[in-house]
Amino acid sequence: MTAQPEVSHTAPADEPPAQQAWGQGRIALHVRVGVTGHRNVDSDDPALKQQVREALRDIESRCPEGSAATPVNLAVVSALAEGADRIVAREAWTAGSASRSCFRCRPTTT
Repeated sequence: MTAQPEVSHTAPADEPPAQQAWGQGRIALHVRVGVTGHRNVDSDDPALKQQVREALRDIESRCPEGSAATPVNLAVVSALAEGADRIVAREAWTAGSASRSCFRCRPTTT
């Protein structure tokens, strides 16, 4: 019986921890926060931005710590509509969280 060669997958060190884990055959925990809201809000309102930052910190504080074997990755999912969607996505990105965008598409008919 011959030994199977070890397969090593490595991700560049500048990749996010979740991507590095995946490249090494480990499974990361992805916590995704979906956001939708009103379009007619003042995106420059400092009090609103502060409330969003506090809410994101609260969510992040409730996430498990994670480890080298199972890193935790917080991401905000948004359609990036004007107003609330963009405010939350921008604040999450500024805080270092990943952002994912969903775009509405017309259903296809067959």
